[in-house]
Amino acid sequence: MRDLLKRHFGYNDFLPSQEEIITSVLNGNDTLVVMPTGGGKSLCYQLPALQFRGLTLVVSPLIALMQDQVESLQRKGISAAFINSTLSLYESQSVHERALEGELKILYVTPERLAKSRFRRFLNGLNISLVAVDEAHCISMWGHEFRPHYRRLGELRRAMQSVPFLALTATATEHVRKDIVKELRLTNPRNYIHSFNRQNLKYRVLPKSDERSDLARLKELLQRLEGGPAIIYRTTRRSVEYLASKLSQNGFNALPYHGGLEWNKRSNIQRSFMSGRVPVIVATNAFGMGIDKPDIRLIVHYDFPMTLEGYYQETGRSGRDGSLADCVLFYSRNDRKTLDYLISDMDGSTQRRIASRKLEQVIEFCELGECRRKYLLDYFDELWTKENCGFCDNCLKKMREASVVQSPNAPNSLSGDLAILLGIRDALAGKYQLNWGEQVSVHEWEGVAFDTSTFPPTVTELRLDCLGLTGVIPADLGELAGLKVLDLMENELSGPIPSELGNLSELETLFLSINKLSGVIPPALGNLAKLEDLLLGANDLSGDIPPELGKLNSLKALLLDGNRLEGSIPLELGNLTSLETLILENNNLTGSIPPELGGLASLEVLYIAENQLRGCVPDSLAKVSDNDLNRLSLPFCSDVHQPTKDDDLTSDLTILLEIRDVLAGSSSLNWSEEIPVKDWEGIKYNSASVPPRVTEICLDGKKLTGSLPASIGSLTQLELLYLRNNGLRGEIPSALGRLENLKWLSLSDNRLTGFIPRELGNLRSLERLFLRNNRLTGRIPPELGKLTNLKWLYLSFNELQGPIPSTIGNPKEMEWLYLSNNKLSGSIPSELGDLLRIRALTLSSNELSGCIPPRLLRVKESDLNQLGLPLCGKSASNSKKGSFAKEGTKSVWNLKRIIQMLQSWGPDE
Repeated sequence: MRDLLKRHFGYNDFLPSQEEIITSVLNGNDTLVVMPTGGGKSLCYQLPALQFRGLTLVVSPLIALMQDQVESLQRKGISAAFINSTLSLYESQSVHERALEGELKILYVTPERLAKSRFRRFLNGLNISLVAVDEAHCISMWGHEFRPHYRRLGELRRAMQSVPFLALTATATEHVRKDIVKELRLTNPRNYIHSFNRQNLKYRVLPKSDERSDLARLKELLQRLEGGPAIIYRTTRRSVEYLASKLSQNGFNALPYHGGLEWNKRSNIQRSFMSGRVPVIVATNAFGMGIDKPDIRLIVHYDFPMTLEGYYQETGRSGRDGSLADCVLFYSRNDRKTLDYLISDMDGSTQRRIASRKLEQVIEFCELGECRRKYLLDYFDELWTKENCGFCDNCLKKMREASVVQSPNAPNSLSGDLAILLGIRDALAGKYQLNWGEQVSVHEWEGVAFDTSTFPPTVTELRLDCLGLTGVIPADLGELAGLKVLDLMENELSGPIPSELGNLSELETLFLSINKLSGVIPPALGNLAKLEDLLLGANDLSGDIPPELGKLNSLKALLLDGNRLEGSIPLELGNLTSLETLILENNNLTGSIPPELGGLASLEVLYIAENQLRGCVPDSLAKVSDNDLNRLSLPFCSDVHQPTKDDDLTSDLTILLEIRDVLAGSSSLNWSEEIPVKDWEGIKYNSASVPPRVTEICLDGKKLTGSLPASIGSLTQLELLYLRNNGLRGEIPSALGRLENLKWLSLSDNRLTGFIPRELGNLRSLERLFLRNNRLTGRIPPELGKLTNLKWLYLSFNELQGPIPSTIGNPKEMEWLYLSNNKLSGSIPSELGDLLRIRALTLSSNELSGCIPPRLLRVKESDLNQLGLPLCGKSASNSKKGSFAKEGTKSVWNLKRIIQMLQSWGPDE
């Protein structure tokens, strides 16, 4: 190992723990590594890759990071490559061939690429010796950069049981680490958790005042560097551009960097910074991951960050050479407005709640009066015993003893709620001593908020999360009658949840997740009429879910995941009309899924997998946008309701009522039980069937908004779905592929995003498919070629990429084919010439190459003359007749590539 270390990487010795980690990997152990930025994580898989016989597969979330790593490895004489969206089809196929022939030692891929079934089949043909998952914290919903595709890496592990997995991250709390092990299905992993303490980094927080003063202080910080490298982080692209311009006007060599810049421009800026030509970069958090520049002396957060994990990771890019570095954070609570807006735009209420909570922790860090280093290390579950680090702004001000402030309220006779708190203080004792006492003003008691209009003061909030508290939750908490918030998350509390908490009639928030609580969930919690959030996940609770929880009419979030709960899901949960998030995964629940859950109109997040549920999934649950129903391996229920009268609002009409609010906009639909079904706006149905079956939905130009609900896929008799010219957003649900009778699907002139679902290829009755003028991306699914009755296909004015599938030439009834104004590439398939009934064809404003098949010239209405491409076949007469040319020529090589591609494809491709 040391010979390889010296020969390829130029080092004489390993950094701390590197040798032990590499040995663990070479011995075939699953391994989890949490190592601060700059600690040498990459070497932990790059060096073993040179000793393994097979390929090392590296999962990485950032394309820029991949490119940097591969270029660096190639310079070191190591055969490495990446596969991502920046490669052309030809380049990707070339990497595939090198991997299949065993020429590569390391291959980098994104988690999104691994989710593709075709790529997974390609991996089956490789000899993979190691899978390294970089930035592994992205797999956890509790991490600061949750990416849903990381969750599917557990499926990769199931397919590679004998291959060791190495998970690496720079930032992970204990709960995130447990989540990584669970989701990646690591087997008895060796854990290497490094200290998060970067002793050479100085942490400072400066209050913001006004633009002129803040800019003056920033200039002073940069001038002290005398041209040394610095990174300045801002929240939005516009603010990045503005500040970089201001600094340039003031004589600083500074450039902006953000995700909105073209790829080549971003690469050039990064190279200029790495080489030292440009010393100052103003950037969003898109810049920095994988930047291995040892002499960065200053990191500035000109706006405060969204998470402490992100802050720690970004400050960790300074001082990698061990010399002193300055980390300065400009803080103003006014900056929170921008971050709150970004959080409100997140998908799923659970993610929004987690992000909001992490933002509160950043604010607490900024407003801290004690050692900032201690706070950071405590956040990452590392014990720091020193009271003064001597190198943050608070500790450098002075070594001071805690000041004694006499309570303004009768210091020796605390009564009421305050007396109760003194009684339970010792019960919550842990490694963190609460400062509740008569020697400290009650206004400064830690984690306590009061209503001071009463005498004695009434306690309204207890926020004591992440303090290392131990012991049992005292029943005396149930006597704090005015309590609205009780947050004891991420401690080490054990024992049962006291039923006396059910007496807190004013309680709105109850957070007890991530502790060691046991016993059953008290039915008395069903008495908390004002409760909005009940989080009990990641404990050791057992028994049944109390049906009494169904009385919590104000409840918005119910998280009970990661316990040992048993029995059935109570049907009474279907009464929670305000519920937005329901997470019950990873328990021992049994029985069927109550159909009553389908009536939860506000439900946005539903996670119920990793249990022992059976039966079928109620069709109405398909409307939940964020769910894990596909992991249940259960079929959808059908024809659950049996009507008794012709005018009953059942079956299809019930589904319409469920999706009504999802499609609500400035124009309210009149779908209502108070109006006869025959008068419902835009609806036609077969009234002869019992119950009535919807056959048409025609709602063009109705200013509808929101995401298209998946429950539309349950309207099995639908023949026409016309929602053109609205404000619909989000993705086209794949559930539409269940509409076997659909003849006309029009979603044009909206704001739809994401891919065109390949499941639309199941619509064998479809004659017209209109998706033009949206924001659709990805490739045109070849499955559309299975639509043998298709006559009109409009996909123009989107952002579609990749080649035109040759299968589009299969629908022999095709008359109108519009694909212009996209980003399509490659050659025009000759199969389009087989469309004998084609009357109109547009392909312009794409990135097509090659030549035009001659048979397309018969199309009367086309834009072929705008393509600037030659006619195919003009040079054919100059070629030699007979079979393929000699072995080794380009045509033979191309034929081999085609054969390899065909062999890796399935029958549906």
